[in-house]
Parts: sequence; C-alpha cells; structure tokens
Amino acid sequence: MFLEATFMPFMRNMMLFWSISGIFAFLDYFIAKLGLITKYKRQGKFIINSGGINWKKYRRTAFVTFLNQIFVSFPISVFFYYLMYQNTAIPSWSVVFLQILGLLFVEEFLFYHFHLFLHIPWFYKNVHMIHHSWRAPVACRALYAHPFEHMLANVIPVFMAGYLVGLKWEYTEYWIAFATINTLLAHSGYNILSREHDDHHRYVNVNYGTMRLFDWFYGTRTEDYLKKQKAKRKNVPQQVIYVMKGNRMTKEIIKSKFALRRTKSN
Repeated sequence: MFLEATFMPFMRNMMLFWSISGIFAFLDYFIAKLGLITKYKRQGKFIINSGGINWKKYRRTAFVTFLNQIFVSFPISVFFYYLMYQNTAIPSWSVVFLQILGLLFVEEFLFYHFHLFLHIPWFYKNVHMIHHSWRAPVACRALYAHPFEHMLANVIPVFMAGYLVGLKWEYTEYWIAFATINTLLAHSGYNILSREHDDHHRYVNVNYGTMRLFDWFYGTRTEDYLKKQKAKRKNVPQQVIYVMKGNRMTKEIIKSKFALRRTKSN
C-alpha cells in the first residue's frame, strides 16, 4: 500500500517530467541545427549572441534536476502522504470543482510569496542565483535549483495546496502532473508557451507567479515594469546646451543625469 501510494506515483511523475523534457531537448537540438532559434525561442537573439545553446550546461542541469527529484521531491511527497492519506472520502463533483479553484489559488499565493522571498538580495545571491544562471531557460531547467529553493518554491506550494483544500491523496497525482506540465511549458523558452516566465528570467524582477494573479495585484507584471522604466526615463530633467556646428551655434535639448543631480541638490 505504501509503495503503491507514494513510490509508484512518484515514478510516473518522473516519467512524465523526463518524457516532456526529452521532447523539448530534441526540439532545442533540432532548431539549433536548422538555425531557427531566433524564430521560435523568445530570447533567441540572446542565445545566438551567447554562442548558442550550452549543451554541457544542459547536461549538468538535467543531472542536478534529477538529484532534486530523488532527494527532495520524493521525501516531501512521503511526508505529505502521512498527512493526507486518511482522507478517504470521495467528494462530489461540486466539491471537486471548488477544490480545483482552491488548488490554483493557494498554490499561486504560496509560490508567488516564496518566490518573492527568494529575491531578497542575500537569498538571491546564495540560493536563487543557481536557478537564474539560465537567463534563457530550457524545459529540464524547471527544477534546476538549490535544494532549499526546490523544497520551498517548487514542492511545498503544490503539496500544501492539496493538503489545505482537503484533496484526496489519490487525486494528488493528477494535481502534481498538472503542475509538472505547467512548469515545463513555462521554462521551455518557446514564444507561445513561456512568455511570462521567460520575461522573469530576462528582467529578473517581474512575473513572480504562475497565473500572474498576484503579479497583477502587486504590480509586478512585465508591462508594469516597462511602464515604470519608461516613466523614469521620461522624468529625467532636460538640459539645454549650445553646440558649435561649423560657424553656427545650435541649441540642443538633452536628458541629463547631471541636471537630475543638480535638481535634487537644489
């Protein structure tokens, strides 16, 4: 019973994860060979300018991901099994519907705030930087992280959401499968599939969540960030300078950081 309820679902999820990761790895290799990276990858130009896909780093990423699954994901799944296995009641369809809504909301709430916590400078430098070492992500890098981060941000929000909404343990496997597919697509790097999370790796301080619900609430979406950057550039004070061009004196208006410092000092 224990093995059937813990180890077998874990192995099926491993097969799901690596099957999809393998498909994306093949696609990455295929488009790289055909020179189609800039067409299909959201950060294609950056990848090309960086020398293409780093396959040595790709293999190391896969190995670290595998270790995280074995030594972090599985033990935590066993822990939550003992918390949830006694819930044997079969819920009605209306309850299942409410549980699905609850799963999405609770997981989003926990992941967003745990992820934001990892962007505190010390934790970012010493923990989260490992995950962000890929500016242009690939699918198997979804779980490439420090073990503490993998536990806090990747595993606990998913299982805790199931526990808090009273999810039947047998249904947890389907919920984890959904979360697995979602994170693989988000880290694939392809235009249609991973726009929001790819922007997080590009700009670092945007799109902390998965559904962007709390990104909207806190104003941390990509468009919020770009709007703020545009406002900053627009609000830099203007400075008038006179430049000699041939025998004529011309007046030019420039955005001046010196003018900004002088304005503040006054």
